Amino acid sequence: MIALLLALPALFAQAKPDARLAGLVADLGDAANARNRSNAYMTLQRERPPAAIPLLVDALPRFDVLGQQYGMWVLQSYPLDDSRPAWRKLIVERSPLLEAGAAARLFQQGEQDVLEHLVRPFGRTDTSVEMRRALLQAVYNMREPRLAAAVREWLAPETDASVLEDALYHLLNAEDEAARPRVRELAAAEGLDAARRSACAAFLLVLGEDVSGAELGKGVSGDDGRTLMRLQRFFMRAPRLPDEVVSAIAAVAERSKVPAYAQAAVTLLGQHASSKHIAVLEGLVDSPSALVGKAALEALQKRGVAPPRDVLARMLGATDAQRALSAADALRRMDDLSGFPRVLELVRAGGADKAEAVRVLAKFRKREAIPPLLDALADAEPGVRSAAESGLTLLLSNLFPYRRFEFASCGYAAQGAPDARAAGIAKLRAWCAANLKS
Repeated sequence: MIALLLALPALFAQAKPDARLAGLVADLGDAANARNRSNAYMTLQRERPPAAIPLLVDALPRFDVLGQQYGMWVLQSYPLDDSRPAWRKLIVERSPLLEAGAAARLFQQGEQDVLEHLVRPFGRTDTSVEMRRALLQAVYNMREPRLAAAVREWLAPETDASVLEDALYHLLNAEDEAARPRVRELAAAEGLDAARRSACAAFLLVLGEDVSGAELGKGVSGDDGRTLMRLQRFFMRAPRLPDEVVSAIAAVAERSKVPAYAQAAVTLLGQHASSKHIAVLEGLVDSPSALVGKAALEALQKRGVAPPRDVLARMLGATDAQRALSAADALRRMDDLSGFPRVLELVRAGGADKAEAVRVLAKFRKREAIPPLLDALADAEPGVRSAAESGLTLLLSNLFPYRRFEFASCGYAAQGAPDARAAGIAKLRAWCAANLKS
């Protein structure tokens, strides 16, 4: 009896992790609590416990579409040797998403016998809009002719506009030449609504075809940026955009009250703006939104235009760290190093923007940047350490162009064990002390 009592704590200790894992897996399917679902996903992704695999196989068929997506993303984080039996079991489940997603994972590893399972879910007529969009995400970037042919069947006037856009983008990635005449035919269909017609036009633009710029521009300018956001991925890949479309994008950049929409428009202008749209970008550098201002700076630089120096000087003093860092980096590109003290100040201040501040600091070819970068190698945040590692390598290579620098040789790795990182930093400090004497 005493032996049994002594054994009880050990038994409970073994049961506890299983109960915890079961709870985490169950939370992936918790459609009523997005935070629980997200936290469970991040925990399972980070820990990757082997015992979670059979729990996922058992639970996923009962989850909603998003829960199944989360579960498959977790399984994808495991080595294939560990997860292959799970994928094999999921492939025969009745869920079209699990069947296609499991088949995609195995097919990409050269297992040709799953091709039928990969294609079959796309021929089902009982799938919801959410399921169809998830199916396309599960086979993203796959170039398989039978799969492309199945997706091509979704190009129809009655297909939901969001599904149509996703299907068109899949066919672009698959380089499916048979889609081109099908899309031309669909675009010309009588009574096709503006959203579907715009998607077809955007697809054809990527292939270099002439489309009605006036009609497409009218569609883009018809709202505050929602249409633009939907078509952005097509516009980014188009070799050129009609002038009416670029002007419509510029109008969205100027008037949209939603920073994400305006930022998307500005990013597109960085690729497609003509000389008459540069003034729009210059005016947005000083936007109340730091996101938009930063995007405008980058867009001007892509177009080979120097931003107004007085505006940049003003931005250096902004309380928003991202705005100040963008201004300092833009000035640096203009051979004006006046932003260096502000960047150094932001590195020392720490906080959420420290990694970006470290990245910007490393671009200044100044020896004074080395000590704070060495300090950042020991930061508690992995993102800051990674930025410092790559930044210091860049800076030392710029300062000493005839030497090769490999941090691995001194034992430092941003994601390495604390003791190894400390030893590596000590070696780097010793080298710098010996080689950077003025």
